[in-house]
Amino acid sequence: MGADARRTIRYGGDALTYDAAESIAREAMAASSNVLVDLHQARQATVAGMARLVALRKELLRQGRDLCVTPPVGQAGQIYEVCRFQSLLPLG
Repeated sequence: MGADARRTIRYGGDALTYDAAESIAREAMAASSNVLVDLHQARQATVAGMARLVALRKELLRQGRDLCVTPPVGQAGQIYEVCRFQSLLPLG
């Protein structure tokens, strides 16, 4: 597998909750590559949901992998910006 290999996980829900992020985390941990989480459909998000993705990224970094996200929109995008998640969850 090349250094640029990446698994895309498309989140199709409207709201990124902790439970939704936990489901994404299970899928990401089963992958053997870097992960891109596509959040373009998530119009809302909880801070807990975003924080779970931050924790997932830390887990992946410990394994020599990484996680990035597509830019969220709507209220989810506002949380991403206001809480400064861009420093913890890079855009991909």
